[in-house]
Amino acid sequence: MNEPIFEALAEVASREDLERWEEAIGKSGTLVARRIWQLFFSPENRKRWTSYLVKKKGISEDQANFILDRIHYLPASKRKPFDTFWTLSSKNLVHTEFPDHQENVRRMAEGPGFELKKFEESILESPPEETLRLLYQIEDFIRAYEINPELSEILKEAGMTGDFGQKGLLPTEWPTFGPVLKTLSEFQSAYNHFQKEMVTILKKFSKMKSPKKKR
Repeated sequence: MNEPIFEALAEVASREDLERWEEAIGKSGTLVARRIWQLFFSPENRKRWTSYLVKKKGISEDQANFILDRIHYLPASKRKPFDTFWTLSSKNLVHTEFPDHQENVRRMAEGPGFELKKFEESILESPPEETLRLLYQIEDFIRAYEINPELSEILKEAGMTGDFGQKGLLPTEWPTFGPVLKTLSEFQSAYNHFQKEMVTILKKFSKMKSPKKKR
């Protein structure tokens, strides 16, 4: 946020409150990514899924581990360097970054006082309580962060413990979920722009290659 925004909202919120909200919302995607990864690949839960696959599918423990070793979680596109550094793991995770984001990550890593060691296995960290408290006032965050009743039963069957909520999105609700609509709109816009550029280039190329008509 910049100064004009702080001034425009001065009557309804203090600068400190706005900065807290901005920081919390900026971490919302990271918290969702961490929770999903932890549900499947934290050391304790991975053991539970191994046992679940052995029992449910009748395969050996080695086969179950073979399957889990080959699943790699892909966090959503990141906007800030910290989005990458907050979701690092040596197992079951891969990052794909746009070139400009890669450059920002590199610059941050080369900045003064930066210690990569602090971010090793950062995806295992628990969410800050104050951040979670703020975000739980946003319905869209709750729907993305919690699981639905159907998934809750599967997690119980796999031996999961903990309160994961039951207000998560149902499969039928994903197409109308706000962040999904926003992402699809952005992808469609980017594709349309790319298509327009390619058509323009091909038309120019076609004119250059076309033989000149004889008079």
